[in-house]
Amino acid sequence: MKKKIDVKYVGFDLEDEFVLGYGLDYDGLGRNHKDLYKQVEKSAPTLKN
Repeated sequence: MKKKIDVKYVGFDLEDEFVLGYGLDYDGLGRNHKDLYKQVEKSAPTLKN
């Protein structure tokens, strides 16, 4: 369910990504970082013959 709200001030916009820091957290982890960090997909390691 979506509800329209009147926003007067926006500090910054975020894309739809997983972010931590600057007051945003995951179960209490990452809240106290002074910057924002986004999750980066980790690629699978390549094997060398």
